Amino acid sequence: MSSASWTPLAVDDRLSPGFGPEELGGIFREHRAASALMLVGHEPDFSSTVAACIGGGRIEFKKGGLARVDFESPHSLSGTLVWLLPPRVLAP
Repeated sequence: MSSASWTPLAVDDRLSPGFGPEELGGIFREHRAASALMLVGHEPDFSSTVAACIGGGRIEFKKGGLARVDFESPHSLSGTLVWLLPPRVLAP
């Protein structure tokens, strides 16, 4: 098992409705030392932000869906969509 340290859960008002690439960039800058981040937010903001970060296209998050985007660097908002899981795959 890895000895990675985890940051506790935090509420960030930037993830409120209206979230976009500018807010994502601010979150990245604030957590630049993190090796990974998990963000939870609202639609349609997450779909449009992920689409912008992967170079376009149409992404549709269902309520309770989960996506993984690998970014080129901690300073970049350019990334690759690795997977997009609908909630039915995540349900027990």
